[in-house]
Amino acid sequence: MVADDEVPEWAVDVRVRESNTSLLSFPSPILNELLAPLSHPAAPLSYNRYDLAVNLPTNFAAIGDSVMRVNPSFGQGCAKAALGVATLDSALRKVLRPTTCEDDEEDFERSLPDAFGSEFWESHTKRTESIWFSTKAMDYSYASTVPVRGEDLSYGTFGRWYRDQLIELCTKDKQVAEIAWRANMFVGCPTDTLLPSVIAKVAKAWVVREVPRFLKSRWVQFKKEFGSEL
Repeated sequence: MVADDEVPEWAVDVRVRESNTSLLSFPSPILNELLAPLSHPAAPLSYNRYDLAVNLPTNFAAIGDSVMRVNPSFGQGCAKAALGVATLDSALRKVLRPTTCEDDEEDFERSLPDAFGSEFWESHTKRTESIWFSTKAMDYSYASTVPVRGEDLSYGTFGRWYRDQLIELCTKDKQVAEIAWRANMFVGCPTDTLLPSVIAKVAKAWVVREVPRFLKSRWVQFKKEFGSEL
């Protein structure tokens, strides 16, 4: 969190048990009631990779939670559904061309090409898979998360670090802030935050911020160890 003033103590006085996600020591009974649903572990999350399946009917399509279920605390349900609807609408408009009948009324061809399904899933995956991987990386920052088989909680460590640096940079760089906003709102490409120019700015900001801190801490340690001899 980036703020001009120190974060009040009550705002961070939340303890999470390792055995579950119960919230403790929250000061307000009203907030406790509002946050009660969050005190229970989320249902198992899943991502059905229909884009990798074979022999699916060409007219098979799915959107929203039927494709992936992510942690509801991120509030991505409507975004997933909207992206799925937009993708399906775009795919259908490409193949269902209006034709003119003898009575001059518009009609539509009712058959779908054999490649319709694969093209839909390719486009759908490009638009939505970032939701799964980004939210999973954030979930893995909590010790209570049960990782996917074959993975451990170290997954996404660099991504979480990069995200924190990017957010801090957004408070100072309007161009980066716009790129990040467009990516998060799904009106831009999710990988735009990894453009070389953005990575360079993130790295520079980190060096400018962290190198002085490191040198200062080393100097303080040096004075403690050898101050009496100087």
